[in-house]
Amino acid sequence: MTETSKVCIVVALLLVVLGGSRTPKTQHLSSENDQKNIISPSIDQPFMIQRETINLNDLKWQGPKNAPRGESWTFDLFTPPTILRTEDGFSATLPWIGKDQSVINFEILSVKRKLYRLQFSGYFSAPKRDSSGTEVAAHTFMLFDKETDQTLLTKLGENLASHDVDIVRFEEHGPNGEMGDYPRLTIFDRKNNQEFVLTSEPKYWDELWDIQLRSKGDGAIITLSKIGEDFTIDGEHYALGEVSSGKKSLTFIQKVGKDSCAFSLPIPDDTQKQ
Repeated sequence: MTETSKVCIVVALLLVVLGGSRTPKTQHLSSENDQKNIISPSIDQPFMIQRETINLNDLKWQGPKNAPRGESWTFDLFTPPTILRTEDGFSATLPWIGKDQSVINFEILSVKRKLYRLQFSGYFSAPKRDSSGTEVAAHTFMLFDKETDQTLLTKLGENLASHDVDIVRFEEHGPNGEMGDYPRLTIFDRKNNQEFVLTSEPKYWDELWDIQLRSKGDGAIITLSKIGEDFTIDGEHYALGEVSSGKKSLTFIQKVGKDSCAFSLPIPDDTQKQ
């Protein structure tokens, strides 16, 4: 082997050794998608959940504040209304009125049943002879006019012209002699086209009242006499809806635009009189 051949072999071996020991070149990512696919190692951070204890006794439901437009614009959506049956339908009393009466601009002064203008105050008998000469008892009745404080004398069958009242019938005692609600004097009121039975007890109208209210603003007195009668206080419109002697309350209907709502006010014990 020549010297030249030996040198070439040695050089070739050195190249082989040097090529096998080189560190491979790092490849770079060619696109942004390749970078997104790299998952970085996550480090767990310790944390604690704190539980808060609530005392239910500390939670209080606050009542609605008085609206500037009046109580008719504030409603209690959780307490059901009181629904009452009337002759031709139903009426509902809203609970928010019954809870806070300070926003109602009037108060009840007195509630009395309205007396009929004539009261039966007594009678007396005077002897009288009929057409055959037989002596019979003739009764004279005394009626008291509450409006004029006058006593009027009349007899059976007569017409009391000053009041346009006919004296129809007189019963001194019952069919079996009972005296419970007797004597009775039955009259017919032509003005009202109604018959009344008068006794020693005060006689009241069936559907008329003497109700007095007072405005909290200017102190004006409002007088009502029957169901359905309307009135206005401080620009608010109301009507008398019901008089309940059993429940000792008056029901009013408040008109709010085209709508209306009903509420009740208790009658104070010292204002309810017969």
